Amino acid sequence: MTNLESSILNGFIQKKFKPIAFNLSYDGIVESESIELWFMQNTKLKKGDSFFDICPYFFGLDLSKPAYLPIIELPDSIAIEIELVPKNNVCIVIIMDATTQLNAIRMQQQLTNELKLANTKLEQLSRKDALTGLYNRGYWQEQLELEYNRCQRYQHISSLIMLDIDHFKKINDNFGHPAGDLVIKRLAFILRNCSRKTDVVGRYGGEEFALILPNTDSNTALSLAERIRMECVKELLTFSDKQQTGFTISIGIAEINEAFKNSQDWLNTADQALYHAKENGRNRSVQVDRINQALK
Repeated sequence: MTNLESSILNGFIQKKFKPIAFNLSYDGIVESESIELWFMQNTKLKKGDSFFDICPYFFGLDLSKPAYLPIIELPDSIAIEIELVPKNNVCIVIIMDATTQLNAIRMQQQLTNELKLANTKLEQLSRKDALTGLYNRGYWQEQLELEYNRCQRYQHISSLIMLDIDHFKKINDNFGHPAGDLVIKRLAFILRNCSRKTDVVGRYGGEEFALILPNTDSNTALSLAERIRMECVKELLTFSDKQQTGFTISIGIAEINEAFKNSQDWLNTADQALYHAKENGRNRSVQVDRINQALK
């Protein structure tokens, strides 16, 4: 702090003051109509008075450059801020009390919180599929890689479920794409309701969906898959023109295996089980280990 700043501050803390704001012309003449200032002694400034005559501490101050003084807390919890900002050859002096300063801080915090909330929402939107609200393929695959690495490191079990809607093209052809979208959204609703909070549910693409089931073996994954499948069997959707249709799904299940070299191997294995389910009549759940047993 400079000697000039120190002198000004020492003057302010000796006497009580009110928050004021006034314009000071370049030659030191007060331009505001009437203001009150407690500085060293009770003094009233009126239009035309010379501020420099009352406050000698401002002598020699270069008004062409901004000068900033820090916030000072007085014994009665009043804070001040003096800001000298040259603008069009006019120096603006601002003094704020603690309430004004606190309100300014609160406003800044509110704006910061709103910005954080907006950024959080944008980040969440970047992870979600627009039609279903489930995770999109990109984010889901990031989570698959993390889960694969976690299982490899800690020797945990985990399972994947891959599923898609049977004869989905026929639904679109017979009832139109809005009907197809309705089926997809209904399936997404069922997946959310049947899955656990720890499961990662995503729309993998088109009518295909995928679930990561942490700490879950193949048989437990099969139980969840069958619950999802049976919920779909119960569905009968009505469209705007009062047409109705149901839908079924086929499901492939793969528990993580030490033979998998990477997460893509794991995903491909679950996809093979899904293909096997479709090739053997659809509307069924197939585990990879059951396929292997059948081939032996």
